[in-house]
Amino acid sequence: MVFHWLSWVESTPRFVDGMLYVGSSDYRSVRALRPDNGSLVWDTDVFGWSYGTPLVLEKTVYYATAGTPNYMIKQIPSLGALDRKTGALKWRHELPYSKEGFMSGYTNSLAYANGNIIAAGVNGTITAFRPPE
Repeated sequence: MVFHWLSWVESTPRFVDGMLYVGSSDYRSVRALRPDNGSLVWDTDVFGWSYGTPLVLEKTVYYATAGTPNYMIKQIPSLGALDRKTGALKWRHELPYSKEGFMSGYTNSLAYANGNIIAAGVNGTITAFRPPE
């Protein structure tokens, strides 16, 4: 993996069906990698800091990002979904920037319980939603 800007992989890799899924910060990316040889399968720009571990369900990789407009690279807070095989964006919901802090959005890993995806926000909120699949 190549070092870009100030980025490194912060998320714990998620291992599902022989594939690793990871997020990184300034590189604004979620990636799928083959653990046997380290080769990149796909790399998708998610437009924000992807600190948390992506959530992998059947055909979809869900991610959450944090962001701020006050940084060398604009980072957009959002929740989104990627095609598990290709990394293509399925949908993305941008969140508003905080007027009271440097960062908005989500820095934690997503959880899945009782058919809901759960995200903990940097502002102290918990968001739960049913995936549209």
